Amino acid sequence: MKKIIFGITSLNIGGAEKVLIDIVNELSNEYNITIFTLYGNGELEKKIPANVKHITMYKKSYNEFSKLAKIGISLKLLFLKKLIYNKYIKQDYETEISFLEGPITNLFSVKNTNTKKVAWVHTDISKIFGNGIKAKIKKYINQKIYKQYDKIILVSKDSLEKFKTENPNISDNKLMVLHNYINKDRVIKEACQPINNFPKDTINFVTVARLVQAKAIDRLINIHSKLIQAGFKHNFYVIGNGELKEK
Repeated sequence: MKKIIFGITSLNIGGAEKVLIDIVNELSNEYNITIFTLYGNGELEKKIPANVKHITMYKKSYNEFSKLAKIGISLKLLFLKKLIYNKYIKQDYETEISFLEGPITNLFSVKNTNTKKVAWVHTDISKIFGNGIKAKIKKYINQKIYKQYDKIILVSKDSLEKFKTENPNISDNKLMVLHNYINKDRVIKEACQPINNFPKDTINFVTVARLVQAKAIDRLINIHSKLIQAGFKHNFYVIGNGELKEK
């Protein structure tokens, strides 16, 4: 049975995280699958199939660490990634799949000629760096990292075009579009469950997303504010977590 390892930052509630759980549920009877996470204690860990192995670098979630500890972990992942890779990941996997942008893609990029390297990109890569010297350095490092992969999967044509603009030196042969897998039967089943949390005397808008710049939730908040000022009664709920939560 072919052995595959998926890497992701954590299994907290999020779009890519939910897609990964759906994928491994679908494939776990045909492949020997392992999920590696940097941080543990994620809400979706309980959704991992019994026949899928889960390895985590830290048992605690990211938010349980102090600010100083987070900096230390970031430096460790940057400068000691080969040691970490050899300890947790380098086994006899035929395919290693980095399922999210950022630290996990950096970690899985460590050279290993015995495995096929796949990177999965779920966002507009041009919006994750920001501006300034620090952003330019990150962008340069990112370009070097992605060159180590045999195949890079983008979830939309738009993401593919943005990726090509940011990484002009990566061959088109390495790139492919693969839309996110969705278990429609589960979605329909869960959609039939009763909802009692929302007021029934008004319209309720709900969005579920990571609270990061690329998701542009601030645009929805501005629209929400304008609608209230215009006298349109409604509620707007944001379900998610991320670096912009407090803002």
